[in-house]
Amino acid sequence: MNDEEYRQTLFICTPMVLSFVLFPAFCLITILFGYVWAGFIAMEAIVAAVILPCFIARTAFLTGHSRYATKKRLLFETIAYIACIAFAIGTAFLVEDEGGVFTYYPFNIYIQPLYMIFVFVVMTFHIGTAKKVANTYQNEKARRQAKDEEAQQQ
Repeated sequence: MNDEEYRQTLFICTPMVLSFVLFPAFCLITILFGYVWAGFIAMEAIVAAVILPCFIARTAFLTGHSRYATKKRLLFETIAYIACIAFAIGTAFLVEDEGGVFTYYPFNIYIQPLYMIFVFVVMTFHIGTAKKVANTYQNEKARRQAKDEEAQQQ
């Protein structure tokens, strides 16, 4: 691993973790509570403002370093991630507040559980890719530290 990839790997780990943690939260909160109250809209805007740059940085890194994810896997992860966000935003407009109960009947029973399962499947792929990057970084870090210690002993 060259120095540039090592440095990029160090900086991409945090966006990958943020993307992993905040993406399901964004999807769940958006489809459950929708865009009914201004507080939910503001919260979702803040979370989206964090995950969007993280996702872009992650995708750009993985596009440049194909050893962490095959092209098919990266394409699946990217399309599925974008589709999940688009679905969450699209269904957020269907949510209604009926006396403190957030509802859109046909989606509550049939679509939401399947959607959340799919979100967690997508996140399983994302964390698998992030784990490969983290393991490679840890191995390279250990190798470099051992090399430095060896050089100091001589």
